Amino acid sequence: MEKNLLDKFCFSSPIGWINIVAENRSVKEISFVNSFIEHDSSNVFLKEVEKEFEEYFNGQRKEFTFNCDPDGTDFQKKVWKELLNIPY
Repeated sequence: MEKNLLDKFCFSSPIGWINIVAENRSVKEISFVNSFIEHDSSNVFLKEVEKEFEEYFNGQRKEFTFNCDPDGTDFQKKVWKELLNIPY
């Protein structure tokens, strides 16, 4: 059985540093951090996620297409699902 490894990526955005954690081409966590966190990652999927965020902040994208599968309680997952209904 192949072990699933978490991959991490941190980048600067107009609203601060964003740290992303992914597993198997699915975003598990997006968080704001106070400063750059160095990660040894050349993950192509995470670069695609960063590109979508850049397009969003530049007004070129209104919806994200990358897969999200966050860890959380049932309540948290319901709240996150409802947040998707808020328009751009």
